[in-house]
Formats: sequence, structure tokens, C-alpha cells
Amino acid sequence: MISQDVTISLCDLQPTGSPLSQWTGLRPETLTLPFGHVREFGRRAFLADTILERDVVIPLRDSHSLRADVFRPANVDHSRVPALVVWSPYGKTGSGVLSLVLNSM
Repeated sequence: MISQDVTISLCDLQPTGSPLSQWTGLRPETLTLPFGHVREFGRRAFLADTILERDVVIPLRDSHSLRADVFRPANVDHSRVPALVVWSPYGKTGSGVLSLVLNSM
């Protein structure tokens, strides 16, 4: 594929379950994370009950789509909550391709 005079190499993803893959597959679901929830030891706890919508489809104008995890406070008027958008080369769960490279060093 060529995009603005830059050649982009495409390859298949490692299948889920492969020793080289950190991708766990798509798992669309809605969870309620309780006040005080901690993802991993040493991280800050949630200060409110939080709704997590995992792998939400975001359609784009060019007919492609993105997937995102949406966190929002429970029991709040959602029309009044600011949106914070975070992007990282480490993936939306911290398990992207760069973390694979860093973990193998």
C-alpha cells in the first residue's frame, strides 16, 4: 500500500494465543468498576463507580472503523462530562507492539 509517497508494509497479526501475540481479541462488553477499583498493584484507585464499555466501534467517514474503550462515571449526567481522548503506541490496554519490543529486551 502507498500513502503520500510512503510505502506501508501490511502483515497479518499474530493469532490470539500465539506466544508472540499480546492481543487478546475483541471482547465487546459493558462492566461497572466499583469505587476503589485498581487495575494493577501500585496504580491509583478509581474515585467513583465507573462504567467501562470495551471495544466500542467508532465508524469513520472512509467506511473503516476504530475500536476504543470508553470509561465514564456511573450515576452522572453524561451530557455534562468532558471527553478525554488518549492515544498511545502501546495500545489501548498497554499491550501494543512497542510494549512487546520493550518486554523482549
